[in-house]
Amino acid sequence: MIRLVSAALLFAIVLTLPAAEDAAWAQGRPVEALPVLLATARTGHAWNQWYDAGLCAAAAGERGRAAACLLAARRAAPERPEPKATLAVLGIDQPILWTDRLGPLAAPGSGWVAVVLAVIAGSALGGFITARRRSGWWLVAGSVALLAMAPGQVAAWRDHDDPHRATLRDTQLLDATGAPVAPLAAGTVIELLPGEPWAGRIAVHLVDGRAGFLPLGDAD
Repeated sequence: MIRLVSAALLFAIVLTLPAAEDAAWAQGRPVEALPVLLATARTGHAWNQWYDAGLCAAAAGERGRAAACLLAARRAAPERPEPKATLAVLGIDQPILWTDRLGPLAAPGSGWVAVVLAVIAGSALGGFITARRRSGWWLVAGSVALLAMAPGQVAAWRDHDDPHRATLRDTQLLDATGAPVAPLAAGTVIELLPGEPWAGRIAVHLVDGRAGFLPLGDAD
């Protein structure tokens, strides 16, 4: 029953999106469409490209790839609600981004609001610099606009480098010797730890507090 409800919700989300450019995806052949959508997302890096690829992967039954693409969409545009909502529909754990922590404070730093504030700030500061009789109000207006934008802009900048990824397939959490510690299902969210890969493995941290290693290529 839960799977049916999740599938229905996911289908409803898909219906709200423009049809994908790829004909196979538009015609209901997600397995064929996925490689093209992934290549497009890796080239363009746009949130909606990653989002389309994530929806396609979910429809193709590739839970791990769907989670990885949707997390990439969140990193690309942390202010957008669609990737977050779809991850919730799929039952995938989500990292708390800086944009989430700031809540309404981050809103002026993204979208059209940010564009308007940037225009106001530029015009006001430009007017202050070029005016024959400089008024402090120009400087105040420009500074207020910049301050309103700053939290959201900084949060988005930090979120672009968020280290959370997802396992692409069923795999094993390994200890330092390479011995299996615990099974991890496809779509498990992990945090990449700093450091170079070692012996074909990468250091990771799980949301439940466990740490260990994953084989290279098992997460993205």
